[in-house]
Amino acid sequence: MHLSTSRMALSFVVLGMALAFLIVAILVEASTMFMADPMTNLMPISWDQAFFKLIDFPDESELKNGQILFDMKMLEDDTVIAQSIGLVEASPRACFEVVRNYNHYSKTMPYTVEGRIIREFSIDRNRSWNEAVDFWTRVCVFGFKTGYLLRVAHLNDPEKNLYQSYWTLVGNPSADSYCIDANMRPCKNDLDMNIGSHLFEPYQGNPARTIHTYTLKIKGKSWAQRIGLRVGCGNSMREVTESIRNAVIKK
Repeated sequence: MHLSTSRMALSFVVLGMALAFLIVAILVEASTMFMADPMTNLMPISWDQAFFKLIDFPDESELKNGQILFDMKMLEDDTVIAQSIGLVEASPRACFEVVRNYNHYSKTMPYTVEGRIIREFSIDRNRSWNEAVDFWTRVCVFGFKTGYLLRVAHLNDPEKNLYQSYWTLVGNPSADSYCIDANMRPCKNDLDMNIGSHLFEPYQGNPARTIHTYTLKIKGKSWAQRIGLRVGCGNSMREVTESIRNAVIKK
């Protein structure tokens, strides 16, 4: 009787471990399916998958006073989804040009210690060719350095004064022999997920003023990264809009 009970207990342990491995495999597959293939020019996600609404009704008085609105939500798998909205006293095109200047991120964007375009190409989506780049960057927040290779696509409509960019991670960046970090080592992603977007549009129809909406869906690999994202996401996203403001003033 005792032997039978032990065997049943062992069976439950084995079954539990098998289910745990299966769940981990499903989660890994779900995250990698959103990553771009370094050997192709395809974008695995659409704008609708990168852009979402957390702030449905931004406070106009706060925006006009220069405040940058922010909201964040934690998902059960430790993924952070966040959004910030701010007003910039410059045209949408001028704001977009700041974001488009990837090779100068270490000078213009907060926490960035390294950044460069690995390659530029076009993405064919719905018979419309869109500019895209594979962009390597490293940031340093709270003393932790995090590196990742992004595929960024641009969906601009100059006639409507509308400028958009959205991105996702490039899987296995070391497969691209041109992706070498500042220490001459092959690039690697220190995040499990980084999907996001920038939207620049005229504020209340005024082409000289821009409403900047920045969205992010991100997940760290380590517990330290995940804690850092919870604590620092709000400040870092606000500081991106502040950096755009400062850059257009200098121009």
